[in-house]
Amino acid sequence: MKGPGVELPKFKDLDRLADRFIEIRDEKAKLAGDLAKQEAKIAECMVEHDITRYQFSDQEVILKPGKTHVKIKTVKVDGTEAEPEEE
Repeated sequence: MKGPGVELPKFKDLDRLADRFIEIRDEKAKLAGDLAKQEAKIAECMVEHDITRYQFSDQEVILKPGKTHVKIKTVKVDGTEAEPEEE
């Protein structure tokens, strides 16, 4: 049976938007995995150098002892306060 109220409505614009959403979601999942691998590499390198803090540009990497999680935040530079940013 076909007709209003009987079959599911189809909209091409919603199909395209939903398909793009799925693509972005899948990209995000892959990037989350890449981010976790990079975080582990940073933590491992910091352990090798026997440090728990490292600053570059206006960013600071903090490694909590005994953990493989690192926090990267924007730090104060040239008298201006930057908003903390955690990754």
